[in-house]
Amino acid sequence: MNNNRMILVLVVAVLVIGAIAAVAITKKKAMVNPASPASSGLEVPAESVITNPEPADSTAGWLVYTDSQGIFSFKYPASFGANVWKAEPWPPVAVYVPAGQDPLTVGCPDIHDETGKIPTATSGKTTGGMPYSLYLGSDIGAGQLYSSYCYVFVNDNGGAAVIDFVIRSHSACGFGGCGAYCGTQYESECTDLDRETAIADPITQMAETFIFTGAVTGTTQPAGVAKPDTAQPDVSAQPEAAAGKTVTLVDNQTNIALGVGDTFLLKLGEGYDWSVTVVDNAIVDREKNVAVVRGAQGIYKALAAGDTDVTATGDPVCRSAPPPCALASIMFVVHAAVR
Repeated sequence: MNNNRMILVLVVAVLVIGAIAAVAITKKKAMVNPASPASSGLEVPAESVITNPEPADSTAGWLVYTDSQGIFSFKYPASFGANVWKAEPWPPVAVYVPAGQDPLTVGCPDIHDETGKIPTATSGKTTGGMPYSLYLGSDIGAGQLYSSYCYVFVNDNGGAAVIDFVIRSHSACGFGGCGAYCGTQYESECTDLDRETAIADPITQMAETFIFTGAVTGTTQPAGVAKPDTAQPDVSAQPEAAAGKTVTLVDNQTNIALGVGDTFLLKLGEGYDWSVTVVDNAIVDREKNVAVVRGAQGIYKALAAGDTDVTATGDPVCRSAPPPCALASIMFVVHAAVR
């Protein structure tokens, strides 16, 4: 009887140990090769499936900017600015500069750094791998910061497309202060401005969308200002091409020699509201009903031999912006000698 009881205990012990071992082996297999929902026959709700979605297009909804000759295009935000900063002009000025001409002189005549010199270029690439150069200028006055952007894209034949615009803001905004906005409804917007996210990143994304869309055929002068497809006057007649030379702020207080019938484009930029006067309109006068590119004040023609001055007074455009700046007006004059 004692022997039978002993045998029964041993059998039970063996069964228990075997059961424990079986459970352990099953758990180990489950850890090494867990059953997928599909292999287990379970139905998985669609919302529970984890996927890797494509990153959102940050330029979705932007407008496409195409020049009048179909040479180049790029995307840009329809609205770009806020209460405490503004892009001027917007859409930006864009011009095609043929090979042999200086893109900065033609496309960005006002670009300069805080010392008054042409800034050093930095390099970048479009999403298509095309290299470009960025000239970033700066100016400050009466609490206003002017950051000038000049993008230059060179194509295979040596010509270049140039995009030019200015970001105007209060010098304190985004740098821990609130300046003229302290105590106003825009104080927190100024103090909390993230210049990198709000301004720099979209500008870089805009440049990265640039492409040359067509071949250049027979263009020997700047191709005029690119523009969106709107009801604005068509400048495809190339007003700069019609002018024999371009006079800019660099020519201030200099002499220009003209022959009777010669023309020149007066292009003093968009940083000021210009009022132009010709001392003797019988010698030099502005051509009427001729469209000109942005930043230009007109095409002037030498009508008769003689000497006269072309003068201009520029009032800073920031005077009409809230809050108005206190920058002084500037004077410009060139002496025209017609022979």
